[in-house]
Amino acid sequence: MKKRKSFSINKIVFPNINLSNLTKLLEKIKYNEESGYGIFEIEEVDEILSALLIKRNSTYIQQYNLTEQIFEKKSIYIYSRIKFYIDFEYNLLYTNGPSTNLFQIISLLRNISGLRFDVSSLEVTPYKIYQLLKRKKIKFQLNELTIEKFNFKDGAIGKYTASISTMSIGIELIKLYKEDISKIVFDLNHYRVYFYNNNTLSIDGNIDDIEQNFQNLKNIII
Repeated sequence: MKKRKSFSINKIVFPNINLSNLTKLLEKIKYNEESGYGIFEIEEVDEILSALLIKRNSTYIQQYNLTEQIFEKKSIYIYSRIKFYIDFEYNLLYTNGPSTNLFQIISLLRNISGLRFDVSSLEVTPYKIYQLLKRKKIKFQLNELTIEKFNFKDGAIGKYTASISTMSIGIELIKLYKEDISKIVFDLNHYRVYFYNNNTLSIDGNIDDIEQNFQNLKNIII
């Protein structure tokens, strides 16, 4: 079964704590109604800690009162789930989904008393990904490019997304626009990878292989 899964990634370094001790700290953050959030499903596999943040958010809906024939506000709770991973081997923090999920996990970690860490952008642009693939002699097929400041003969300027059917033309566009590329899509082996310029990537492939494919990508981007 095919599926597309997104990851938002930052670099993270814990100077004074190891994986086991961090797990113990997270295990203390149990869900309760007062705080409205908590950690579940904590696991350690090799050098990777994974866990699930459950967060409660209140909102309102409009409900019609038949007796009074008026609309009334009704308070309800919406629960969000954020899966996150901390890789001590590669010094990475990453989440499934958009970058807002990543920011919420960073906020959670900052609120843990006594926990010190340094977090920073991965700083791997789509153009740098292309350079890394070439440098490491990894076979790939260029599939798609999005250029933010495309300029055709100074008469057509704007955002341009191109489906690449000829590899040489795609490479020419990459060399011309470099840092103006906001998305680049490669086919690697039996899966497709979407790299964006905001520390996010998506993997499209066999659902059972996505996690392993992401592990393989770490060797490229780090």
